[in-house]
Amino acid sequence: MWDPYAEFQSTTLANGLTVYAAHWPGRPWQAMGFLIHTGAEYDPVGREGLSHFIEHLVSESTIVSKNEMKKFFKDHGGIVDLGTTGYPYTQYRFFLPADNAILARAFSMFGHMLLSAKLENFIERERQLIIGEFNRSYPFKFKLDLDEREHKTLYAGYWLERFVRPLGNPESVSRITQSDLQEHYDAHYTP
Repeated sequence: MWDPYAEFQSTTLANGLTVYAAHWPGRPWQAMGFLIHTGAEYDPVGREGLSHFIEHLVSESTIVSKNEMKKFFKDHGGIVDLGTTGYPYTQYRFFLPADNAILARAFSMFGHMLLSAKLENFIERERQLIIGEFNRSYPFKFKLDLDEREHKTLYAGYWLERFVRPLGNPESVSRITQSDLQEHYDAHYTP
């Protein structure tokens, strides 16, 4: 059975960043994924949703606007995922033609976004979007109550008892400060 991961090589850079890569010559497209080892599992007690909040903000803190980034990928026939947060990690991805100039530009945008962002802008706007996401997931209070009871019963004494979704809840997201965001980003994103 063919294992695509068997062809990957890895190296750890001087700054501590580990890079995994596989090269298959002659293919016209490149797929890139960036896995940040922080998700809901790493959110501090009382600050549930912190990792998801950061995922929202990093794409707003790039050297080019979020809309310009999306346009760049679309104009080159590619696709971009500017963040998805799960319990164990947050991931970012793109898929583009295997052209050195195009890939260099994409890596520049993602490098800035994932390694040197200052999370200062759009905090309140994104906070309201996240709370809206949560409220759309739970338009009826009884559904939230059932999910909370289920998690507290199934995961008693384990970090999962605090969550019904990786995005936190309106109360915890409301308590997250700019300092919380930047400190968590600095601890988990920057090598």
